[in-house]
Amino acid sequence: MALAEDAGRIAASQYVGIEAEDISAHVILHACENSELFERHLDHDAWLWSVLYATAIRYCNKQTIDWMYYSGQYVYTPQEVRDLLIKAHTTNSDIDDYVKVNDATVAVIDLVRAFGDLRPSDQDVIRRKLDGEPVTETERKQYYRATEYLTRLLNKRLSGPDTRTDGPGTRKALSNSQAIAATQVQT
Repeated sequence: MALAEDAGRIAASQYVGIEAEDISAHVILHACENSELFERHLDHDAWLWSVLYATAIRYCNKQTIDWMYYSGQYVYTPQEVRDLLIKAHTTNSDIDDYVKVNDATVAVIDLVRAFGDLRPSDQDVIRRKLDGEPVTETERKQYYRATEYLTRLLNKRLSGPDTRTDGPGTRKALSNSQAIAATQVQT
């Protein structure tokens, strides 16, 4: 299932916090559950790839929506950040403004601060792309990598260090005597 692993790896590069192995496992499970459909098209690699990739993206979208719903936090995708950059750039937004594209809204100040954390070469290629200047194929790839990194910076900045979900290492360790004392009913 190399196609499923590739679909998982590529989808994971577009979504923050979702592991490629988890995506690939879901894609393989989907293919197994719908084996009669896939068996008819084993000779059509392009069709298989498009269905597996669409399944991977659908899984990532569901995971992102579930995480946002249950944690109360929003996670930007690289495409949303690119759209927000374009809108902020074309509307000459003030530093105190908010920029909205579809469901994504970001404070311009947060976007500017995250942008300031990028390498100067990444900042330059993003500026040139937004200004409509011609860019080489290498610079176009650098633009996409830079906006993916900007997305990670923006999501990290907005979520902050204290928003970790309840899991391993988040509870204070208690000694046995402290646990016993906490559970005893005081009369």
